[in-house]
Amino acid sequence: MLNSKDELPENRVTTVSAGHKQIALSHFEGKICALNNSCPHQGGPLGEGSIENGILRCPWHGWDYHPCTGKAPGFDDGVEAYKVKEENGAIFVGLLEEEPHRETISDVMMEELPLSPFPHR
Repeated sequence: MLNSKDELPENRVTTVSAGHKQIALSHFEGKICALNNSCPHQGGPLGEGSIENGILRCPWHGWDYHPCTGKAPGFDDGVEAYKVKEENGAIFVGLLEEEPHRETISDVMMEELPLSPFPHR
């Protein structure tokens, strides 16, 4: 968990969790920026990437994004960016409230499975 921008050096990126979402949090040009952590190319973890020459590079295949806007230089697409608010030294990422979980057939199946795959002796 990152509690203030002082914990993340300038031009660095890290992964944080907000609810059930993984966020690539970067410290760029003196501010904290937040992007969806999943690269749209093949799901690479952007929070494990690096900022080089003002561009966040995906660690899996080298796709590039602006660390704050999520835009891919030279392309119309990119990765979702989130609003960030710094207040009293704390960092807040603006995400939509998650919808309540709806039971699926997978939930029912998991309830019926034994707790251990091995019989007790």
